[in-house]
Amino acid sequence: MLGLSDCEALGTGWWVQPVNAWSSLAFVLAGVWLLVATAGASGGRRTASWAYAGGLALVGVGSLLYHGPQPGVAVAVHDGSLVVVVALAVGVPLVRALRGCRVLPGATRRRVVTVMALGMTALVALRLGRTGSPLCDQASWVQWHAAWHLLAAATLAGWGLLLFTGKTPADSGRAARVTP
Repeated sequence: MLGLSDCEALGTGWWVQPVNAWSSLAFVLAGVWLLVATAGASGGRRTASWAYAGGLALVGVGSLLYHGPQPGVAVAVHDGSLVVVVALAVGVPLVRALRGCRVLPGATRRRVVTVMALGMTALVALRLGRTGSPLCDQASWVQWHAAWHLLAAATLAGWGLLLFTGKTPADSGRAARVTP
C-alpha cells in the first residue's frame, strides 16, 4: 500500500486516503491557474511555461492516483511528474543564467517573499504530515500532508510566476532573443 508515511489512515475503498487524495487536486488547479497567468507568454517562454504548468497538473493527477485508487502506474506518474517540475524549476533559471538573461523575470520583492514563506510553511507541513509525527492523527479529516499538498501547489505556482511572467527578452541587451 502506498501512503504509509503520510499519516492518514489507509482505507479499503476506492479512496485509500481520501483527504490526501482530494487535496492533490490543488496541483491541477495550480497548473491551470498558471496557464491562465502566463497566457501572454510567447516563444520559448510559452513552451516552458506550458510544460511546467502541465507538469504541475500531472503532479496532481499522480498524487490523486497515489493516495486514491492506487493503480500500478501511480508511483510512476507521481514521481515522474515531480521530476519534470523540479527539472524545469531548476533548469529554466540555470539556462537563463548561462545565457546572461534575467533569471526570474517575474520577480518582485513581494512575490519572492511570498513564495519563500509558502515554501518554508510547506516544508513544515510536510514534516508534520509524516506518520509518527507528534501532530499526526490518522483518523482526522485535518491532515498535515493534505496541507503540504495545498502549500506546495501554491509555492510551485508562485515559482512559475517568477519564472514565466514579467518583461521579456531585452534583459541581456539582445532584444530579439526570446528566453525559455
